[in-house]
Amino acid sequence: KQEEVRVKIAANGVCRSDAHHLDGDSCDVNLKYPLILGHEASGIVESVGPGVTSVVPGDHVILLYCPQCLPGKECSRCGGTKTNSCEKDNFNTTSLMRDGTSRFRHNGQTVYHYCGISTFSEYTVAREAQVAKINKEAPLDLVCLIGCCLGQGFGGAQHMAGVTEGSSCAIWGLGAIG
Repeated sequence: KQEEVRVKIAANGVCRSDAHHLDGDSCDVNLKYPLILGHEASGIVESVGPGVTSVVPGDHVILLYCPQCLPGKECSRCGGTKTNSCEKDNFNTTSLMRDGTSRFRHNGQTVYHYCGISTFSEYTVAREAQVAKINKEAPLDLVCLIGCCLGQGFGGAQHMAGVTEGSSCAIWGLGAIG
């Protein structure tokens, strides 16, 4: 559909957020079930809908739970050096795509989206703002973590702690976020 991208998933990370949902510990009251979890993935673009300009079939991509700035959708962060997280294209918490429908069905029943990308699947459909083209030489089994971890770890350090170029800092913790 308009401004959507179909991606064949190549690799996934498993985030604690996914485990919270599996354990029944999620406090996200907006989610509908059944749903397809997953929000750390890389893949290969299979097809694109009308209006998609940043990727073409065959491109390697990282899926992003938090939409990025795209040309023509200007916000105060566009072209900045601190983030590419678009303030006009919000994080999807509705379990549905923008048109109010799901791209997934099983035996005629709607299966809902998670973070707008639902990466624990062989294929997924995401908005163009939620896929980032990467170099085809990048190892898909490693870069799959970037879509969540970079935004959480680096974004948190930069925006919450005020870490900037030249800062000295230490990171405690395990896992990709730190």
